[in-house]
Amino acid sequence: MLKNIEAKAGKTLPDFAKLLTKSGLTKHGELRSMLMEKFELGHGQANMVVHLALKSDGQSAAAAPKKGSLSYRRKKQFVRVGPKTKTVIDVGLAAKSLPADSRLKEMPSASMCRYTSRVSSAAEVDAALRGWIKTSYDEAG
Repeated sequence: MLKNIEAKAGKTLPDFAKLLTKSGLTKHGELRSMLMEKFELGHGQANMVVHLALKSDGQSAAAAPKKGSLSYRRKKQFVRVGPKTKTVIDVGLAAKSLPADSRLKEMPSASMCRYTSRVSSAAEVDAALRGWIKTSYDEAG
């Protein structure tokens, strides 16, 4: 992933480290946002660059409770599942193209997932959602 980021941005990890240090920004989220805007990196890509460039181990962030998500991978991530609210789960799908459906939201091209769908009950885990997950799975190699 890092090689792809470096090729896309035209910067090496040491270049990113210098840029982040000289930016004057101190918060992880601010640094990540700057990389996303300046180099059109996705959230996960920019997050990884900030951690690697600043050699952070995530321990300070781990001290605060978080709502976590779970990624499912083959050769690459195909589904991400995580809480959206107390009663809604967000399902991110990496499929390149899915048929239009009112339950699917298409995400910007730099996003980790191409589509998201929100699930608030077990009944919503139907044939359509399982089909979208299978498509994502098949495309992930």
